Amino acid sequence: MLSLSFLVSTVYGTTGIDISAAVSQSTFSCLKGLGHSFAIPRGWCSYGGFDSNVLNNIKNARAAGFSYVDTYMFPCRG
Repeated sequence: MLSLSFLVSTVYGTTGIDISAAVSQSTFSCLKGLGHSFAIPRGWCSYGGFDSNVLNNIKNARAAGFSYVDTYMFPCRG
């Protein structure tokens, strides 16, 4: 008698967005409705300056229901 075994692996993943421009709360709400679960707005630009959109993007993402909000920054010695 021949017996076959199968190993099944379940992979769980989430999708999110990386933001480098101003995003409104309504746009974040739309993205949340599309299934995105996290948002990562830019906090520091590659040329070495603060991104003035970051604080409003964080606030708008949280207000739209995103539980996971982080920021990314480009290190710059300049």
